[in-house]
Amino acid sequence: MPAKSIMKVAKSQTETRSSKLSLNKMPAKVGKPAAKDPKKPKRPGGLPPDLITRRNILIKKIVAAVGKAGGSKWKSLSGSEKAPYVAKADKRKVEYKDEHGGKQQGIDMFWF
Repeated sequence: MPAKSIMKVAKSQTETRSSKLSLNKMPAKVGKPAAKDPKKPKRPGGLPPDLITRRNILIKKIVAAVGKAGGSKWKSLSGSEKAPYVAKADKRKVEYKDEHGGKQQGIDMFWF
C-alpha cells in the first residue's frame, strides 16, 4: 500500500471515532433547575452547643486532675527514684540540640 492510502485510512478511522464520541455525549441541560420541595425533611443538626460546652468542661477537669495527680506523684519521689527519668530527659535535650543545631523552635520559626 502506498503511504497516502495508509494516511487516508488512518484519517477515516479517527473521523469515525470522533463522530461516535460526539453521538454518545449527553445533551446539555436546557431550562430552569427543578424547584425545591418545601415538604422535604430537613437534615438533623449536630450536637447542641450546651452539650458540647459541658463535654469540653468535663474533659478539662479530667485533664487537670490527671496533671495534678502526676505532679503530686513526681513531688513524692525521692532523688534516686527520679534519676532515671531525669537522665532520659537530659539525653533527649542533647539529641534535640544536636538535631536542630542548638536553635529553639518557637515563634521565630514562623518568620521567614
